[in-house]
Amino acid sequence: MSKRKYKQLNKVMVLYIVLAIGLIMLTSGWIYMIAIGGVKIIERPYVVSIPRKYFGEILLSPPGEQRLSIETILEVNNFTARGGVLEDIKQFSITNKSYILITVKIKGRTLDGSAISLTIQAYDADSGELIGSGGIMNRSSVVDGEYIVSALLESGKYLLKLLSNSDTYIEYLALRGIYYDQLTNPALSISFTPEEFYHHTLYYVERVDLRDLWISVAAIVSGLMLIQISLVIAMFSSKTYGIEPPVIKTKKR
Repeated sequence: MSKRKYKQLNKVMVLYIVLAIGLIMLTSGWIYMIAIGGVKIIERPYVVSIPRKYFGEILLSPPGEQRLSIETILEVNNFTARGGVLEDIKQFSITNKSYILITVKIKGRTLDGSAISLTIQAYDADSGELIGSGGIMNRSSVVDGEYIVSALLESGKYLLKLLSNSDTYIEYLALRGIYYDQLTNPALSISFTPEEFYHHTLYYVERVDLRDLWISVAAIVSGLMLIQISLVIAMFSSKTYGIEPPVIKTKKR
């Protein structure tokens, strides 16, 4: 065997080895993907409890106990407050009650469309002493809501006043208070508490694991690349170092 043919044979063997490795990687990549599945969905259980049976009870509160009640102290409708003037709204009286929380429910708008700003103040009607106040500010020209007035109103006579930053039309204004009410009759209360439950297990997807998929894809791509490289080198080598056809010798006559 000539030296040139020996080199060509070595190159052919190397190409066959590279081609075989590529085929093995391609086949193993597909087998791994089919066997393992490629994509793994990791699920986690979640237990949902649905009440099946309730325990209920009915209680009667005896007379003489207290409960919190809320009532409207005064209401005023449809008036205009001048801007920059502390307007007298209405005088009112409280008898045999002590309101521990005061709120003002108000609905209105500024006449010039400017941002609304109001101050509600409660004065002692006899001494003129300021008892409490509350501020109302809004970026728009309209106010519609219920706001806290920091005041404690006991039995007595009071005067409610309002200060506005601009001329404001008040459609509705109500002063409301929360107080302790003495029960004169038994109060009925009903309560229900879950006692037994149905338990259902739900599963949600926590994450998707793609590691096996990437491994199989990498093996398949690497195998294809090795096959293509070996084929390209084989084509290039056949053109450059092709084996010459054998020469047939004849005898001279």
